Amino acid sequence: AFAYTVFAIFDNTALFASNMPNADDVLAEIVDTLGRLPEPWWQKWNYSGEFYEEDGRKKTEVLMEDYQKVRPLAVRIRQIRSSPLATGDVEQLSEEDLGGLQELLEHCFRYKPEDRVTADNILKLDWIQKLSVDMLNVLEP
Repeated sequence: AFAYTVFAIFDNTALFASNMPNADDVLAEIVDTLGRLPEPWWQKWNYSGEFYEEDGRKKTEVLMEDYQKVRPLAVRIRQIRSSPLATGDVEQLSEEDLGGLQELLEHCFRYKPEDRVTADNILKLDWIQKLSVDMLNVLEP
């Protein structure tokens, strides 16, 4: 929930669409964004073969459907245009900010909980420490 909220704050949109017709479409969007599910989940997903090749690449015929375009997390992050900390004119996010955001989200969006970053380790990320200082500067009169 934390990483999903962070993405929504920066992008002002939901990472995963809420209008998906069924659970398999939602899972396909998650795989498009975060990558192939780990084993044994990939094999247990009955519809993985409907959308993907065994190696996790989207099937060509599925790619032809406009609503099924693959948008990996790195691409979605690079499409973010402005900082939620911007005051006045819209402030463009720097490459450093986009890279820091990507690092944070990739650490948080690991499929297996034991592979995800802890709250303590999030606070140790260089970008989070820089962001904290920037936020304090915006809040100070």
